[in-house]
Amino acid sequence: MAGDREYFCPLSGDLLDVEAPTPWYSIIHDFEPDIDTFYKNWLGLDVPERVA
Repeated sequence: MAGDREYFCPLSGDLLDVEAPTPWYSIIHDFEPDIDTFYKNWLGLDVPERVA
């Protein structure tokens, strides 16, 4: 039997989500963050340069 998938915040350690999938069920890509909007509208900062 597959174990539960637990998703934690890497900064605070808070439990964000728990899934109980069947063993063959793959991980789903839930969302794509909008980094540009986050920096410009939420933080009021310029977007950092991307590192290659």
